[in-house]
Amino acid sequence: MSAVLVQTTKRALSQSERSLLNVFVTKARYIWTRETTTEVPDGPRGEQRAFRKTFTYPPKQGTPSRLTLFVVGDDYFSLSVDGVLVQPADRGHDWAEITAFNVPLPVVANTSFDAELVIGIRCVNVVAFSGLAVAAQIEYETSATPDIFYTGGDQSWLGEKIFQEQWEQPSFNPNSQAMLAGGATWDPAVVYTKYDVPRDGVVRMPREEIMVFDRLASSGSVPKGGVQAPANANSDGFKIKAGEFVGAMVGCMIVSLALGAFGAWFLLRRNHRATRRSYLGVADRLSYSEPPATTAAQPILSSSYDPVPIPSYQVQPFQTFTQPPRPGKQTVHLRPPHETSTSSNQPPPPFSD
Repeated sequence: MSAVLVQTTKRALSQSERSLLNVFVTKARYIWTRETTTEVPDGPRGEQRAFRKTFTYPPKQGTPSRLTLFVVGDDYFSLSVDGVLVQPADRGHDWAEITAFNVPLPVVANTSFDAELVIGIRCVNVVAFSGLAVAAQIEYETSATPDIFYTGGDQSWLGEKIFQEQWEQPSFNPNSQAMLAGGATWDPAVVYTKYDVPRDGVVRMPREEIMVFDRLASSGSVPKGGVQAPANANSDGFKIKAGEFVGAMVGCMIVSLALGAFGAWFLLRRNHRATRRSYLGVADRLSYSEPPATTAAQPILSSSYDPVPIPSYQVQPFQTFTQPPRPGKQTVHLRPPHETSTSSNQPPPPFSD
């Protein structure tokens, strides 16, 4: 994710900045990516277009000190300088309103043609078009003459419909084989001579104010050419030699083989334990036998045991008992009814006092 530059204040335009505004109004042209149409830059609704400008500091100018930008993005835009986000995309932006930015530049060793400034602007299309107009000015500490450039003045502004991550970073190389293989060509932006947005009364700056930001970090600038960064390169760039790359690949392969061997050993060990538990369970079931069933408990007698004879008892038949009669009372037969004589069907005599 790109770093974000903090805005410190907002102020009125200086005389030098008013001169740059006049250049923007009179000389800057809208630029576009090449669309399917040839005369009208009509793009699909909701799509985005990326524009990139690389400026090489001339050594004779000395140390750069400040960057001033006037920007109009159709329909709204985000701005990055040396990979640092200056203006996030604002959907509420008026496509015809000019926005001004003042960015203090880092101290760079500007002794040869190897120090560069990268401006990246992403435009979002809401209706019909997705274009860009810019005028830029770079001031120097020891030179009174600034460098001024603008869109439509030359072929140095590049545009792309299919852009990769980190495309706004200084380390990004739009001409690398990886970018070309991904379908991105980053051709020079197009100026449609037969169609341009009228300037008078349309593009305007209601409040002649400029936003001032913190000084850009020195890590943003990189040597000319940079690195052919992949889509996930960081803002500081990433360099690796062929030998280091091969060593890293071999190390990754060794680590992968070691992890695979450990995983195979772990699975074999777990399967061995499961097989052993299963074998022991079967062996335990085979070695276990049920005790013989017995019908009744039998005494176990020794050979010297002399059993004592158990006397037999004979159960006598049921006997009836007749109680002698009491004076004045009726004799009661205690014999149960089922023991009465079968020959007598008469009911027992009634009680009498």
